[in-house]
Amino acid sequence: MNELSGNLNLEAEDIRPIVFSAPDGAALFGCLHMPVSVPKRNGVVVICGPVGHEYERCHRALRRLSATLAQAGIPSFRFDYRGCGDSDGDVNDTFPAHWLKDADAAIETARKMAKVDHVAVLGLRLGAVIARRAAAHCNPAALVLWHEIGGTPMLCEWDELERRMARDHGWAPSVETSVLGWPLSATWRNDIAGLESDGAFSPELPTLVLTDKASEAGSSSPFVSMQIDEGSPIWLQEPMHAIVPFVTISCIVDWLSKIAND
Repeated sequence: MNELSGNLNLEAEDIRPIVFSAPDGAALFGCLHMPVSVPKRNGVVVICGPVGHEYERCHRALRRLSATLAQAGIPSFRFDYRGCGDSDGDVNDTFPAHWLKDADAAIETARKMAKVDHVAVLGLRLGAVIARRAAAHCNPAALVLWHEIGGTPMLCEWDELERRMARDHGWAPSVETSVLGWPLSATWRNDIAGLESDGAFSPELPTLVLTDKASEAGSSSPFVSMQIDEGSPIWLQEPMHAIVPFVTISCIVDWLSKIAND
């Protein structure tokens, strides 16, 4: 669905950009989205986005998610890992292991800026693995895992996309040094492969799992809700196509609103 089919009420949110510090002093960029037109809930959603070329392809959808959360009275905090987006560091000088610390710093920063007691953590793709691990440190009120994927299967997908694009355009694939224009050394590959999900769920943490596999849409835990995601995967769409999964975003916001009311 094209973004133009939805109405984005910019007056419903107060966007507050900030540069904050990771534990080792690295400068990280983030944006707090505060509700304006409705009362603020006593919680904030920290969004752990994907990495590499997926960062650009999912950026518009996550921006829309923050706006929709604000319209529901829920503050949210989007941030860039070091070496990504507008945060400090070059991609060749930082490593994925740092991103776990960046997520912890983002959670603490979001809690203080929003002046709330509760935090929910949301992650998309590899960001869901980071969100899952961050949740173990911050005692969150809720966790959202949106198409969670570990480092090894994600790298396999990326390599296949690189080879497919190379075949389509008649050039040699460069998976040894980069994937889809993103530098990816052997050291980076090993580090990313270490970011795997254990697949376990906390027995008492409300968790929303969004997946495209019907076989996975079931859980024996009363605290885990599973939903089938809509349409084409947003991380496979070119950034300028402006793909926004409105139904999925609505599902996330409705679920988080219910958790906030409980």
